Amino acid sequence: MKKLTALILAILTALLFTGCALTGRSAGREPDGTCSLPELPSEAPTETPTAAVVITEAPEVTPEPGREIVLTKHNFDEEIAGDTPILVDFWASWCGPCMMLAPTVEELARESDGSYRVGKVNIDEQLELMERFEISAIPLLIVFKNGEEVARNVGYMEKDQLIELIGSAKAE
Repeated sequence: MKKLTALILAILTALLFTGCALTGRSAGREPDGTCSLPELPSEAPTETPTAAVVITEAPEVTPEPGREIVLTKHNFDEEIAGDTPILVDFWASWCGPCMMLAPTVEELARESDGSYRVGKVNIDEQLELMERFEISAIPLLIVFKNGEEVARNVGYMEKDQLIELIGSAKAE
């Protein structure tokens, strides 16, 4: 049991210092400030898993004005359908650049005058959305308007760059 505990602590320490997930391939923090993701299996596993993890959905809540919207597979299409642009941040808690970007994204949500909205997708909880948008690196920021993607950027961005990204949708 002590060896298992030591192994878990070593893994957690590695995650803390790398800022990205450890995977079977050379995933991790990339030079461009993104976190690469492991490849998803193309086929269902042939073995029956010995343990299962149950992921619960975040409760659907109407956000207060100036707040980020938690997006899930259940509310995603409805939330991006309007003519008000929405900046969607695809992120994960193990991604260092995602955590660096989070306060800026929250600030943009608080400062919104209603001309744009801000949403967040936790890719670890929303695998269907991760697959749908073919996400291979995070943080990934996509601006949607009228249900269509109008701008995309992978990697950390400064606040003024995020404002420009949102502005590209407003101009359309």
